[in-house]
Amino acid sequence: MKRILIIDDDLDMCSLLSRYLQRKGYETDAAHNGAKGVAKVKEASYDVVLCDFRLGDKEGKEVLTEIKAIKPQL
Repeated sequence: MKRILIIDDDLDMCSLLSRYLQRKGYETDAAHNGAKGVAKVKEASYDVVLCDFRLGDKEGKEVLTEIKAIKPQL
């Protein structure tokens, strides 16, 4: 089963995306800010990351750049 990490500071959006993706057969995890998203990538294995562009603590592009530095295949 493919694992997807959702990074978004909007809790309702995370919940909506998680429910939709789980119904489609994906396993999901959520982080509600950029720092937590990067920490989760360090802790676990994911196939895809969906990241909001504007987060409370960082810009989405910055978060994705950090994630690519940690796991380039992601």
